[in-house]
Amino acid sequence: MIKGLAMKSVALALVCSGVVGCQNEQKTVAKETPTKVKTVTRQAKTVKKASKDVYITLSAAGDTTLGKDPKQSYSRTLPAYYDRYGSSYFLKKVAPVFAKDDVSVVNFEGTLTNVATPMKKAFTFKGPAKYMDILKKGHIDVASFANNHCKDYGQKSYSDTLKAFKDYQMTYASFEHVGVYQVKGVKLGFISVDFNQAMPFGSMPYAKRLIRDGVKKCKAQKTNAIVVSMHGGIEGTHSLTSLQKDLGHYAINQGASLVLGHHPHVLQGVERYKGAYIAYSLGNFCFGGNTNPKDKETMILQKTFHFKDGKLIKDKQLKMIPCRLSSVTYKNDYQPTIVSGAEKTRIIHHMNSYSKSLGVGFKNDGNVR
Repeated sequence: MIKGLAMKSVALALVCSGVVGCQNEQKTVAKETPTKVKTVTRQAKTVKKASKDVYITLSAAGDTTLGKDPKQSYSRTLPAYYDRYGSSYFLKKVAPVFAKDDVSVVNFEGTLTNVATPMKKAFTFKGPAKYMDILKKGHIDVASFANNHCKDYGQKSYSDTLKAFKDYQMTYASFEHVGVYQVKGVKLGFISVDFNQAMPFGSMPYAKRLIRDGVKKCKAQKTNAIVVSMHGGIEGTHSLTSLQKDLGHYAINQGASLVLGHHPHVLQGVERYKGAYIAYSLGNFCFGGNTNPKDKETMILQKTFHFKDGKLIKDKQLKMIPCRLSSVTYKNDYQPTIVSGAEKTRIIHHMNSYSKSLGVGFKNDGNVR
């Protein structure tokens, strides 16, 4: 079904900590035709109710930075492309995928603020709140927002970004704040944490507490499945750290149905652990943080959840859609593009090499073996 066009009812609910207020939101869509009820003669005292199967396809993509670092020259940056081409330009080559799924999630890395003074860091990212329209035009439904760039311009820049999410009716998860997205009568809970010990906003004990408490919050909202985004690892490497595996396993043990990793800015392997998948790094996606990243390989990861009478049925279904973070190879034009042919084959081969020790492999069509 196409989101926003098909007969689909979407209700958004947010479960919050004491710091961030809750928000109830609902998209306006075409009403479904009422089911016709047929009267029949009772033939038995007990009639067994038919079980209901529901399938929810989730698409997940990597680091999305809608802005730039102040040291970057304007002419080659994402803001320059925005001013030249508008908000529909950036995700138009992947929007058909996000439009056809049931829920789409990206890792939002950076801030949406007018604060002028950045923190003293190697890289700081910001853009104006109107850049949220890029995500809306691209059919993105959920943002994970717990990382080392979510306060690049101080605490106010963090609050400003949360306000932008709310103003644009974007479900989000960020530290203590968990998000709940409802579609087809199914509730998906989202948790987002940062765990790198060296970072100013994260540590492993804190991240584990947030996951543990977040799972409780999601269950209190009667979610049918829980997705955890974890931010950490070593930048620029396809190898995993023990902390990544530790937290990924911890999240599954606590009740997560899917774990999505971010921060290395390159693709890393996928593991199947206790019947659930952990994607350790989805790489960059629509990434304004670098005008010409050396490694432009990325992907859209799709997991179709199967629910029977509201209960998640574990299966091996998983698919990767190989992409390049730019429509061209010689620079970053901030337009993620689905690839084919030899480039598609190469990215699948790379993912198989990263995932080999984790026991996961992908076929030539991108589906898991």
